[in-house]
Amino acid sequence: VFVDINSDEILKEFVIDLDANPNFNPGVFTRGQKISYGGLSTKYFVVSRSFTNDIMIVTVCDDTKHPALYSDDFKINHVNWFDKSVEKFTKDGVWTGKVRVRHGQPLCPCTITSTNDGVVTVSLSSSMRAITISQVAVLYDTEGKAVMAGGEIVEVGESYFERGEELGVNEGWS
Repeated sequence: VFVDINSDEILKEFVIDLDANPNFNPGVFTRGQKISYGGLSTKYFVVSRSFTNDIMIVTVCDDTKHPALYSDDFKINHVNWFDKSVEKFTKDGVWTGKVRVRHGQPLCPCTITSTNDGVVTVSLSSSMRAITISQVAVLYDTEGKAVMAGGEIVEVGESYFERGEELGVNEGWS
């Protein structure tokens, strides 16, 4: 089921026969991805997907710059520290550097804080589009020249839409 985030309207219902398509991967609906599905007259972009009673609900928006696609913080787990001095520092407080979530994406300045359970919170200086759970975040030094650490994204902070905020004119990293 495709559901519009603005109106809660069901845009398209479809059935995937898993017996006939045993290799179907629900991961094909990735946050930020453009949806091209027969019968949809407008371009839509995936905001989220969830499952309820064996029904996959794909929430979509009609604009690639929709506030529902933008967040400015996320958490990573299983962090692999290449620079042990930074690992020690984050246990004691806050570290500042840069982060990249997708290949080819510009580096974004960020602040990193650690919790007692080994989860690291990454707070961005500007919002970023389509941060997705299970992606890998790579942390760089403040100049963006040396890789300091990396880890799997396990939680994405509230989107601007969830917070009731609009994006600024120059806001957002693609």
